[in-house]
Amino acid sequence: MFDLIIIGAGASGLFLGANIKGKKVLILEKKDRAGIKILMSGAGRCNLTNIEDIKGFVERFNNKSFVRKCLYKFDNNKLIDYFTSRGLSTYTDKNGKVFPKSDSSKDVLKLLLSECNKNGAHINYNEKVIEINKNEKFTIKTSKGEYEAKNVVIVTGGMSYPTTGSEGDGYSLAKNLGHKIINYKPALTSVNVKDYSFTELSGISIKDSRVKIFRDTKKVMEYIGDILFTHKNISGPGVINISREILKGDVIKISIVSDYENEEVFRAKVKKDISESSKNIKNVLKGYEISERLIDKIIQLSDIDVNKKDLSKKEINRLISNLIEFEFEVTSLDGFNKAMVTSGGIDVEGVNSKTMESKIIAGLYMAGEVLDIDGETGGYNLQFAFSSAMAIAYSIRR
Repeated sequence: MFDLIIIGAGASGLFLGANIKGKKVLILEKKDRAGIKILMSGAGRCNLTNIEDIKGFVERFNNKSFVRKCLYKFDNNKLIDYFTSRGLSTYTDKNGKVFPKSDSSKDVLKLLLSECNKNGAHINYNEKVIEINKNEKFTIKTSKGEYEAKNVVIVTGGMSYPTTGSEGDGYSLAKNLGHKIINYKPALTSVNVKDYSFTELSGISIKDSRVKIFRDTKKVMEYIGDILFTHKNISGPGVINISREILKGDVIKISIVSDYENEEVFRAKVKKDISESSKNIKNVLKGYEISERLIDKIIQLSDIDVNKKDLSKKEINRLISNLIEFEFEVTSLDGFNKAMVTSGGIDVEGVNSKTMESKIIAGLYMAGEVLDIDGETGGYNLQFAFSSAMAIAYSIRR
């Protein structure tokens, strides 16, 4: 009989195992090693968290009222202190992202595994959980046998990067125990669009683009962030961070120029610059901090001669519209193989936000990405994985 069985040796599972002492703990991991997504995080550098004020931090998530309690209880400063007090120094980049000083996610994983070992948490690898039942105690059936436990934690992740082991196992386990599952989809991912014509501009980015999403001609949201053109779609934080809100058929409008304060003022400025300049249109646009290759493309897509000096009113208006609201129709999001996180998952209405314990079955807990919680890029999701795991640790300790 175990005091606690943790299903999944990812960020939440390992952090929980690293923070439970004096209990008989078993971690069941379906893959042959732990923390595969930790190793991938931040392009191998592991973006642990972000130094943004915790009030703003909460605003980066869906289901804000749910995440608020565990994030305030174990915030970004406490997380940084946790790692630094155990010998893992960190640094903060210009965007507020926090990384280990070594720039190696391996050091983060090594520390967590070491802490699990110190606390006596044992990890069984290559063992998939098939079924969980609860009478007076939990019975966990796996691909290798059966276990009994007083408490069980589902921290299997979502559906993103399925080769790491995140294949939705936790959804079916929770559903069989009476929990509702919110429809899940890829999130924090690139967006595929109809008739994409920027393939040859792959690698070119726009800083602080104003991005708008329209659905049935109505604007549903607006965001400012960097845009990146890839060989097949549009990407970059400006699109990735709002991909959680994007549906097939939506129209995305992006500004080719960096953020402008007022559309009417900007339109007037461009018209004035064109009318007063003796330069051709390409040279006029060079004063707007736009990549030369991108200038050529926008002029071409505006059906204007690149060497033309005197533009008609229709040409000027068409060009300006393309500069501030270039339209793309969404055909799909990049799939789970490319998505950083999963949107959707176990409905948080059935979970206690203070303890992460099920409201349906006592002793059953859930944390991290398996829940219907997703945040923006920049260390927010990993912080939630750690904070929600710590909420369980506090509850189990009591």
